[in-house]
Amino acid sequence: MYVRIVRIYNNNVVLAEREGDQVVLLGRGIGFQRKAGDLIDSRGARTFVPDSLHKAAQVAGLLSEATLEQVEVTRRMVELATPEGVAGAVAVGEAGAAGATAASSGNTGADASRPGKQILFMALLDHLAAAVRRAELGITVDFALKWEVMALFPSEAGLGKEAQRLAETELGVRFQEDEWVAFALHYVNFRWANGNLLKTVAMTSVIKDVFALLEGKWDVEIDQESVNASRFVTHLRYLIVRTVRHSRTPHGVDVYDAVLRSTPGAATTAQQVAELIGKALGNELSREEVGYLGLHLARLYESELGA
Repeated sequence: MYVRIVRIYNNNVVLAEREGDQVVLLGRGIGFQRKAGDLIDSRGARTFVPDSLHKAAQVAGLLSEATLEQVEVTRRMVELATPEGVAGAVAVGEAGAAGATAASSGNTGADASRPGKQILFMALLDHLAAAVRRAELGITVDFALKWEVMALFPSEAGLGKEAQRLAETELGVRFQEDEWVAFALHYVNFRWANGNLLKTVAMTSVIKDVFALLEGKWDVEIDQESVNASRFVTHLRYLIVRTVRHSRTPHGVDVYDAVLRSTPGAATTAQQVAELIGKALGNELSREEVGYLGLHLARLYESELGA
């Protein structure tokens, strides 16, 4: 398909117009000796479209500041989180659904149901390019959430470490030891917070504060790697996401009164945890949420104190 160039960012990145919509084309030499207004064949180039967080010009700007090698490594990083996508994990076909991700133009049938893939791609690429520059200059930064990410999001922490190994191997660069923390947070965004880093940091901080509250109230150090603690963390993640999205519990049953009768201590603690979460997120938890929170707290309490 032929598209008309709107702006040339460099030899490998151009902003173009396709059927009235702006797209960004990425390909080696695609902008070489071209000018605005030229018609070019988009076949063989990767096509990016605007998404909910990035306008076309922002996408082009990010891509133009990275190398083609960094773009390819980022594509593979996205595949780590979306194994079902394989070669098409960051693909967008000629349909060009808004919010889909980049692709060789020969691919079609983009996974439009997961618009977060392009947001993940852009976030990882932006961080990767910055991390490479820092490594080359010998600059280090403090990743304050290292312990929390490891304890609360072990799966995403593993992805972050794998992403760091991939980048170091393919790009021949050596990052600081805990660079994986930042990559992991982007994977957490993708899975839990719809690409919003502030929500991810808030979620991580809230979960940390919940455990601090429980340890102080119960006078015990909770083993956060235990089965019941892991289950509780998973419940908290989904609870926080539902609260942010103003969604109802999937159960649709109010168990608060039952919890209050059977384990009044758990019900009281659930109210305290609910107030903490509600204040942090700016949304009050429903009675149903507090009830199920009490159920999980009762189980956690029993496992930790043998009560």
